[in-house]
Amino acid sequence: MDATLALLKGKVDDATVGHLERIWRHGVPNTCNVEATEKNFQAYFEYGNHSTLTENPEVAYRTLLKDDKRGYCLVFDPRIAPFILNAHFTPNGLVNPNHPTKEARPIFDSTFRPNPSCYAINDWTSKNTEPPLFFGPAFGKFLAFLYNLRVTYCDEEIYCGDDDISGAFRHQKYHPNVVAMHSYRVDKYVAVATGTTFGDGPSPPNFEPVAWGRRQLARYLWNQPDTIQRAAVHLPAIELVQYTQ
Repeated sequence: MDATLALLKGKVDDATVGHLERIWRHGVPNTCNVEATEKNFQAYFEYGNHSTLTENPEVAYRTLLKDDKRGYCLVFDPRIAPFILNAHFTPNGLVNPNHPTKEARPIFDSTFRPNPSCYAINDWTSKNTEPPLFFGPAFGKFLAFLYNLRVTYCDEEIYCGDDDISGAFRHQKYHPNVVAMHSYRVDKYVAVATGTTFGDGPSPPNFEPVAWGRRQLARYLWNQPDTIQRAAVHLPAIELVQYTQ
């Protein structure tokens, strides 16, 4: 981590480096200072999970197993549940549990309240205390760039390249003090999320410094005279399909 932060300094803006140091050294979120009652705990524990998960136990177990293997959660015997300090059990559900081609994805419903008097995780955090978001207008800007590129190169083939990050948010880790706050139940197991969930309000803002820093580093390297030469040895040759009229 120290080596990575040292590498980024001077290439990525200081605010982003500061956010990354806090995320990697201390965890997520930036601010969370709350109290919860036993009544609130019991309401969530008694509610359990959404029907999409309870009606598909085998699919739910596979998603839990995948998260456990990737280090995104810790799994325990369910009898430990009443003894977890500062625990809060969030309902989970599934997207696409019975889709013929798409993989089922778990939902960590950090906004759901079993009754109006309950408090959910997203009631205890605020986006105002987390890093700023920049990705909102990104798609529109890309379309404008692509349109202008076509205007400039009217008759040339344009090849769009993209990439993806498996598990995106989950790679950022919660501060140890709030891991128990991200407890949940799947099948016959109790789990606690160690990697930030797809459901918490602070998850996107705390992933943004990673994406923003990556973008700035890529821009810096692109402007170095030896970047292509240094990268070429690590890249496979790109072969384009020849189309015939």
